[in-house]
Amino acid sequence: LFITAGLFVVSGRLLAHHSAAGLFSRDEEIILSGTVTAWRFVNPHPALVFDVKTESGAVESWTGTFNSPAALRRIGWSRTTFKPGDPVTILGNPFFGGQKTIFPLVTTTPDGKKHLNREPRVNKQYAADAIRPPGGVEP
Repeated sequence: LFITAGLFVVSGRLLAHHSAAGLFSRDEEIILSGTVTAWRFVNPHPALVFDVKTESGAVESWTGTFNSPAALRRIGWSRTTFKPGDPVTILGNPFFGGQKTIFPLVTTTPDGKKHLNREPRVNKQYAADAIRPPGGVEP
């Protein structure tokens, strides 16, 4: 009875988790620069909302969806890493289907430091000066 109950608990958690591979284009990488409008450091995935000015001058609202808060804490991030008005640049994989969402690979924080969230496949040179700290997020 205990084993059966344990299997139900574990299987529910396994089904609830999802992979970014099915949501974001791993073969396409884009670089976006903009201004932070909101930083939500919450479970299961923190979100950074930022405005990007297009070539035509229009402003688009984008959302960066990150790994867990625990993973971000290991690289020194917190609820105060970003605040509205901060500049941000993200190299990442865009969401399939045109939704303005990006899975960040390299994020440049307001202090100008590049943080490697996951190894880029295409733009490896862009991430060359990003340093993975001891105990940092593994790809």
